Amino acid sequence: MLRPIANPENPRLPPELERAIFETSALSHLPGIPTLMRVAWRVKEWVEPLMYRVVMVSGASPRKMLGFPIFREYILPLVVENKPSEFFQDNVKHLFLESAPDQAATEALLTACSHIISLVLLMRDPSPYMSMLASMECLQRLSVQVEALFPGRDIDFIHPLFRNVTHLEIFHHFQSSQMAEFYPGLALVPNLTHVAFHSGFHRVEALSTEADSHVKCLVYLTAVELSNTPAALNDPRIVCIQLQSPIRARWLRGVDKGEDFWALADSFIAAKRVGKVPRKPLCILATS
Repeated sequence: MLRPIANPENPRLPPELERAIFETSALSHLPGIPTLMRVAWRVKEWVEPLMYRVVMVSGASPRKMLGFPIFREYILPLVVENKPSEFFQDNVKHLFLESAPDQAATEALLTACSHIISLVLLMRDPSPYMSMLASMECLQRLSVQVEALFPGRDIDFIHPLFRNVTHLEIFHHFQSSQMAEFYPGLALVPNLTHVAFHSGFHRVEALSTEADSHVKCLVYLTAVELSNTPAALNDPRIVCIQLQSPIRARWLRGVDKGEDFWALADSFIAAKRVGKVPRKPLCILATS
């Protein structure tokens, strides 16, 4: 069968190639997706799901950050209701939940986003949502105030939430009474390789003596320069990183470009192991 010759004044690429081009362009610069969606309806259908790879729910004042949309807590329930249940499950890979809507809407969001690979929980009380968090079988990177997940009881590191977590960023506010059980508990997280603390360098020191060999990276995160790290500590897994950017911006750069403190720590540890930098803990500056 003869195929019609394309109009030379209005050339068209094969649909498969056209889609590949637009999807590649969208993935290379996620903040540019809303602009691509205006090209044509077919392009919108191709690239809109990619826009939801990264979902930030925050009360931050700007509507966008680094070009990414910020979902306000009162808008998000409408977005979830107007999309098929599988839309978020199939497309959302990274979730930042700082300002939660009401409990029913939060439950709907977490249920819909069950296939995410990274999660930041800054909400005051995440404990009512543990059953939804337990269903996140793909979750690898978790940033959370761990004790808030288990208020008034021991931290349960064998909870299904942790089963596939490899990178655990722990926000502060630990009580001293919990620390004795905390370090051995981390050893129960089966796939854990990276741990970061936001307070107390002594906690990183203590964990270095308790952590199993499968933990490859221990990070102390600080907002100020740490000049007096213990010189006698010779664990090459320990890295002290001084952060400059706010957490929202840091997280977005990480999920978009892979430029986060984990990548910086891995590079620094690799340099330690081959003798390019001293093995003792040094405080390095994260510029992004």
